[in-house]
Amino acid sequence: MEFTAETIAKALTAIYGKEFDIDRELEAHIFEETRRIFAQAVAEGIADSVESGADVPGDEFLKALRESVDVFSAFRTHRMQNDIAAQLTDEKGQLKPFSRFAKDVQPYVSHQNRAWLRTEYDTAIRRAHQAADWQQFEAEKDVLPNLEWIPSTSPTPGADHRVFWGTVLPVDDPFWKEHRPGDRWNCKCELRATDKDCTARPHGTEKDNPQSGLENNPGKDGQLFSDKHPYYPDSCAACPYSGNKLMALLHDLAGGRKHCNSCRKVEKVIDKRIIEKAKAEFNGYSEQKYERTFFDSERGGYLVTDKERKTFANRNKQELAKYKKEKNMCLIFAKGGNKMVHLSETPGVSSADTLCNGILADLKKIESDKHIVEDALYAVRHQHAKLVLFQFDKLTNRAKGAIKELATKKIHGKYFVTGDEKNIIDF
Repeated sequence: MEFTAETIAKALTAIYGKEFDIDRELEAHIFEETRRIFAQAVAEGIADSVESGADVPGDEFLKALRESVDVFSAFRTHRMQNDIAAQLTDEKGQLKPFSRFAKDVQPYVSHQNRAWLRTEYDTAIRRAHQAADWQQFEAEKDVLPNLEWIPSTSPTPGADHRVFWGTVLPVDDPFWKEHRPGDRWNCKCELRATDKDCTARPHGTEKDNPQSGLENNPGKDGQLFSDKHPYYPDSCAACPYSGNKLMALLHDLAGGRKHCNSCRKVEKVIDKRIIEKAKAEFNGYSEQKYERTFFDSERGGYLVTDKERKTFANRNKQELAKYKKEKNMCLIFAKGGNKMVHLSETPGVSSADTLCNGILADLKKIESDKHIVEDALYAVRHQHAKLVLFQFDKLTNRAKGAIKELATKKIHGKYFVTGDEKNIIDF
């Protein structure tokens, strides 16, 4: 869950060497790790919700959650890199030796990387879970029209939210816009759909109000955290990515509302960092060992193939056919913006087929929908895969049920349907 020592070391080196514009750009290693960690939190939260009986949320909703993770990761990275950079000089304004700089930032990095990151991560899991739950509440409100506030599961619950425990109100009641489980850090309260009779609407005190960054309902807007989070700028003029500061100031003075989670200027900075890092990785694969096949300059997806894999495949027609099928699938996922490395295969040894965005993954082309779950479990248990990548000839109801079952087992991956290769779905 936390950043690796290697990630921190590379980030400190980049910041100390001024390898990027600290004010307007993103440190690549911190940003990528932050994206990975919070994308993992969202996946875990959705899986928990599905395991509890909810349906897998729709594609557009999941896409909105993933995009909000990118924006949150960008502003978290910007805050962290600037806080680290503030330690570059000593009390006389002189650049510190790198060894002293690294030592001085260690307490801050340790706190950000462990205590606070754990709090944010756990809260992100619960909010993603609650977001998926809310989608189910909306879908079922004709049958279960009300929501009940379930007390905290913490062994030692605090006073926060205690006044709301047991409240039963309609799904569409304005109360849920003001107060919800998950609107305070580390909150472990829950909501449950019910047909119980409604209770009186409680009135909390100021201490029961949502904390900054948690005021929104992610189940409605698809935003993991709100743009009132302390990592986010107070206004467009204060945003490091606003571009024309005068226009941003005029926007603020005219009463314009900031919209960080959907701001195209922020998205451009994120896209630039993703593309630059992907291109550096793509070019980093030696042509002596890897065949560089495809790079997408707009989305950052790429495909490289270990040449030993191709050599092995050429030994017989059956292996060559399998290799071509796998490579074609890898190319489709690469065109969908994923970083694919088609791995070599050792005869007689089971192994994952590819790296997908740096994670071991196995490829499964599904022609019959009878053994989808078994195939995925085999890939995870025996081929060391962390992701399963499917190609379905047809997305039958049985296949949809299998995807939902995999989510309950916390097995994640991506899939596309033959003929609709541009629409890659995460689960």
